[in-house]
Amino acid sequence: MKGSLFENLILNEFIKRNFNRGENRLPYFWQDNHGKEIDCVLEKGDRVTAIEIKSGKTMSANYFDNLKYWLSLTGLPESQEYVVYGGDQSMQTSAGKLTSWRNLDHISG
Repeated sequence: MKGSLFENLILNEFIKRNFNRGENRLPYFWQDNHGKEIDCVLEKGDRVTAIEIKSGKTMSANYFDNLKYWLSLTGLPESQEYVVYGGDQSMQTSAGKLTSWRNLDHISG
């Protein structure tokens, strides 16, 4: 249940941020017919940002698996994908951008 609650917290923060900016945009969820999914997709004009949400406090390379699959389908630049996790440090890893839940303001979209 921790993962679901954490995901809900992060999605609500994005909704709250957009509301406070006066933007009428809601995040959405994407899933294909094989069960691959992206937890949060944000759109702003032509920019699409894909976000995976993980409650774990330590990084795992497999956190980025669905984002890599998403990129292979969409052809979007890697600069527009993030993993938000329950840890405290944000960093660029060899697998992608790992963002602490405390630093959601670093994510544009």
